[in-house]
Amino acid sequence: MKKTIAVILAVVMTLGIVSCSKEPERKRKKDSGSKTKRTEETDEDFTEETIEDILETTRKKKTDKTDETVPVPEDAYCLDGKTPEEIVEVGRYLADVNDGDTFIDIYKKLPTAPSGIDPDNLEKYDAYGINFLWSFTLKDHTGIKEVLFQKNSYQYPEVEKIKLYENSYVQITFYFANEEECFAAEEAFYNYLISLGELNAEKSTRREEISSTLTSNLVFKSYPVENSSAFADGNDCKIDKETYEQYFEPHYVMIMQNSKSAGNYLTVQIPIADHIYKGGK
Repeated sequence: MKKTIAVILAVVMTLGIVSCSKEPERKRKKDSGSKTKRTEETDEDFTEETIEDILETTRKKKTDKTDETVPVPEDAYCLDGKTPEEIVEVGRYLADVNDGDTFIDIYKKLPTAPSGIDPDNLEKYDAYGINFLWSFTLKDHTGIKEVLFQKNSYQYPEVEKIKLYENSYVQITFYFANEEECFAAEEAFYNYLISLGELNAEKSTRREEISSTLTSNLVFKSYPVENSSAFADGNDCKIDKETYEQYFEPHYVMIMQNSKSAGNYLTVQIPIADHIYKGGK
């Protein structure tokens, strides 16, 4: 029995043994008859066909373990199975916010609660600095890591209501299962953004390599500004040195990063409700 167990263990661990070890014939002749009989029975039980069955079972167990998929946590913002165009629509949906919306109005757009947010006590959050972060970044999955509302404020004294400006936008960081999906989504967002206004091709850059990232800077046609208070930051409005008139030049950034340890990331800036400044106010 001990020899049988040893043979099995040796076969499974090495995966290279195709027949069990047999003692030399002359040695078996010196052993007692009962021992020789047990040895012969062992040799008959573990034929090459039997050993191959053991090896195949071991291989199958290893393969099954390797192919196991880690379940997606319930509080992850997962986008598995969506096309690049559908991912763009998710971004547009999150950016479709109205002036005067409350924190709760915006929070209701989310399928899962972000980290640090108490879903049972949403009334305590105001509309200033609406930032959502999910702690999970799932390997071999696609999802959203972060949603930041930028260039916005709250309507004092009604701090629960958001105040939007001509240059307000949403910045979203996505992660992807592979580099190919990341590039495809970036291309879809690029096509979406350039459809919103007149791109200044001379000032814009496309997938420029900067500090291990591929950065696209989309600069749109500038328009005169009648009232700089319509912008979250008056410094965003520039002054024409010849006419001394103020103007605003809309611009949005897309950044791709491929890291073996961190994964494939895409950060995009999306104008609120598809609105790119084209003059007025």
